[in-house]
Amino acid sequence: MKLVPVFFLLALVVLPFITIQCANDPAVRSTKPAVEQVRDHYTQSLQELSSVVQAMDTALQQQTAPDTLRALFMRARLAYKKAEYLVEYYQPYSAKQINGPALEDVDEDEPTRLLEPEGFQVIEEQLFGDPAALDREQMRILTARLSALVQRALNSAGTAMITDEHVFDALRLQIARMITLGISGFDSPVALNSLPELSSSLTSMRDVLGFYLRDRHGRSYREIRQHIDGAQTFLSYNTNFDSFDRLAFITRFINPLAHDVRQARKELGIGVSGSRRMFRSTASSLFDTNAFDPMFLTPSYMPAVSDETIELGKTLFFDPMLSGNNRRACASCHIPDRAFTDGQAKSIAFDFKGQVSRNAPTLVNAAFQAAQFFDQRTIFLEDQANAVVHNNAEMHGSLKKVAIELAQSKEYSDMFARAFRGNSTPINERNVRIALASYIRSLTALNSRFDRYMRGDTTAMNTTEQHGFNLFMGRAKCGTCHFMPLFNGTVPPAFVKTELEIIGVPTAPDTLRAKLDSDIGRAAANGIDIDRFAFKTPTLRNIELTAPYMHNGVYTTLEQVVDFYNRGGGIGLGIHMERQTLPPDALNLSRAEQQAIIAFLHTLTDTTGLTTRPLRLPVLPAAAHRTIGGEY
Repeated sequence: MKLVPVFFLLALVVLPFITIQCANDPAVRSTKPAVEQVRDHYTQSLQELSSVVQAMDTALQQQTAPDTLRALFMRARLAYKKAEYLVEYYQPYSAKQINGPALEDVDEDEPTRLLEPEGFQVIEEQLFGDPAALDREQMRILTARLSALVQRALNSAGTAMITDEHVFDALRLQIARMITLGISGFDSPVALNSLPELSSSLTSMRDVLGFYLRDRHGRSYREIRQHIDGAQTFLSYNTNFDSFDRLAFITRFINPLAHDVRQARKELGIGVSGSRRMFRSTASSLFDTNAFDPMFLTPSYMPAVSDETIELGKTLFFDPMLSGNNRRACASCHIPDRAFTDGQAKSIAFDFKGQVSRNAPTLVNAAFQAAQFFDQRTIFLEDQANAVVHNNAEMHGSLKKVAIELAQSKEYSDMFARAFRGNSTPINERNVRIALASYIRSLTALNSRFDRYMRGDTTAMNTTEQHGFNLFMGRAKCGTCHFMPLFNGTVPPAFVKTELEIIGVPTAPDTLRAKLDSDIGRAAANGIDIDRFAFKTPTLRNIELTAPYMHNGVYTTLEQVVDFYNRGGGIGLGIHMERQTLPPDALNLSRAEQQAIIAFLHTLTDTTGLTTRPLRLPVLPAAAHRTIGGEY
């Protein structure tokens, strides 16, 4: 009889423990719908994060040693990574505040108002910098603010309209985030804690998918577990950030996982999110053949684009009648065989009177940029075409005049009628811009040797090129600005913002007497001081064909470019820079490592099918003889 109270006491102690374990163990079956289990998991992850951040605040009050603070910070980061996929999905603004770059920014609604950086990355700079410079009062302010941001996310978790489609879309985007921003150290630039954080994201993903795949003996769940477990084992045995084999990690585990998740979604009968994105909702991997939508960044008035629209735009692109003297075409400065650049440091100006102010960038994959020109002064390609035609130093033309002249050509009239069916007056200024922009958007090329390797062709890159990729995405830090797989400044996985960087470009390649180039970049367009010397991060695709480099064409070889970054940009050359966004520390890459990076960059060459020209130009009754492509 005395045994009963003992068993009763054991039950009081053990059963609650078992209940807690069951509530947190995704392998234990639940009667709740999967989305509610996801919400619970999301809430628990944020609660864990909140608890650790509060512990950091307590530790700061108690003057705890920096090592303990760093350990708590690492724990907080791991907790955040469990919830990141839904914070980013449902609360992108909060996500930016919690985990955005430690840089001043401009308020999009009030461009004259500066936003001070906050969140993890600012705290990281303090904690992992010089211990003697640790400002505990400032740290307490930053930690308190972080705690408030986390609490706001936690408060919103209970009311978020979580759906099955959104969960799988968020997981898909998280996979893309892991292998672009995560694997490169983008959001852990000082602590370099990216690899453990990848493992934390994968654990969360495994748990969430377990809520849906109740039959844990099914093929989808086995394959998902195989690739997640394999990835985590790989991470546990390869812990050095600098030497980590990112290429093997992506191709052996993460790309297959992305396809597993898509297959599981299909088997479960869960639809695709209806949201239109640059990274198509129907694509499972960033490396799918049609993963990116070149029509995503278009103005609201944009009609449906047809082959006829593109062909018309192509013809106009090569026709010098768009210029003020009927001698210069768009193709004069954007030559197809040079990946639509011209090989000049700065393009020759109209009527050969000097030079324009900047280097002519490639137009290949221009559709995948959220802003145009080096200073981002226009958003859409339609506006870029308009600006170039009317620029006195470039085309010195008038689209109003062009439209009148085009209407005099029977051939052009027919082409416009086919391209803009249903328009009562198809030849007008707007349709000229639309046609030109449509042709430029058609200049997409994402089938380089690198792309083929990522899709499974292991013969497409040699060992030196593979090593160069791992350096590019790791120790050389190239991938933290030139985001894979577009290798431009358009930030994954949303791909809605193209970044600017201040790197301190010199006037000449002489590293002994370096002087900052006088072009103030973005600040000339918006008048904002923090954007002085900021320029759009261009694509590195086809860089083998697009020399010379930088906005002023200062470097003629890739060796010079890599050396510039290896030295730490302008500051590394001895130039005084107040706001250089490029880390100023020397990378200390060996000659062999620099050559490996260059070898990798050569794998990004692809202009297949883009270099053809019109066979002839339509007849213009009053026009003089016109050469396709125009002068020089």
